[in-house]
Amino acid sequence: MLGQEQKDILESAFQRGLKLHDQSIMECLENLEVSSYENLANLAILGLPLDFNGIKCLFELSGVVLSDDDLLAWIVIFLEMNLFHKIAFTDDNTVLWRLKDEVCAYFSKYFKSEDLKKYHLNADRFILEQLASLAANNGIILPDDETRRESIIGPNNFLDHIAHLPQHQEFHQVILNLAINWFDHLFWLEEYKEAADILNHICFALARRGQRKMAENMLATVASKTKGLTTIVAQINLATLLREEQQISAAMQLYWRTIPKLLGQKAYVQLAQVLSEIAAIHRQRGHLVQSAIILEISVMLNTWLKNGKSAAIAHSQLASTFRYLKIYPLALRNSRLAVDHFRKTYDLLN
Repeated sequence: MLGQEQKDILESAFQRGLKLHDQSIMECLENLEVSSYENLANLAILGLPLDFNGIKCLFELSGVVLSDDDLLAWIVIFLEMNLFHKIAFTDDNTVLWRLKDEVCAYFSKYFKSEDLKKYHLNADRFILEQLASLAANNGIILPDDETRRESIIGPNNFLDHIAHLPQHQEFHQVILNLAINWFDHLFWLEEYKEAADILNHICFALARRGQRKMAENMLATVASKTKGLTTIVAQINLATLLREEQQISAAMQLYWRTIPKLLGQKAYVQLAQVLSEIAAIHRQRGHLVQSAIILEISVMLNTWLKNGKSAAIAHSQLASTFRYLKIYPLALRNSRLAVDHFRKTYDLLN
């Protein structure tokens, strides 16, 4: 943690940069030493606002070890060159520093692909460590071995879990922003499977915070870049987003197209999910009996698969359907079954 004296040094350098520096960004960057050039490139390609400790962590993961005093002096140089934006949070006196867009654009434009790959890999390592650290700070301990990555990205793991708990707003938003940034780096590295896995976890959280079109475009892109079940899941999620914005015909076509593929993959968990979504469309169209029949099949399939969350969602949808049909005992029974599961798993949204 920086003391107040160090914070004042950074603030003074930033203010000097705003008032005094009139050299163009291109001129600043063309006259740098190699080491400073490398460090700036790491920050530029990462593309995230960081505090002092975050910058130090990124550099160390990139193989650059600086003392606090040396790092402070390094940051001061570039604050005085007016290369950084400052993001201040008044509630806890936190200050984040982010390179200006022109600086980031410079490195993306003038670096060769083999050089950029190194910086994207550094960003990948950094975000992995940041997510593990955030999880630990909130009492979620992730493994330290080679399974750590899977414990974050994998199905029903950390990212999947936290994306569905928006009641923890500040934590939730930080994780979401890191995940989007991680997706970009993995996509650039052509690690399409991992990028798709991340997106499939967070796409509905993005839609909830007003980034629905972005989520839809990203899903369509990863579906075109991946194969097998990864592609199918992206298509299912895209169909669900379309359904939520009342593009019913397009959503239904996508759902029905995925069913033979899911059967071919023996992906029964996803098949049960698709059945629930098709039932929801039937309910929207007023086909309540068809909706109830399909949902009962989904519940049986999810119960057989021991997939509690999906079974609970199907029970919730069944409760709604039976309520519309005025079969209130079955509506109440299914609603209680759903609530019991969501309460046990702290899924307050559902």
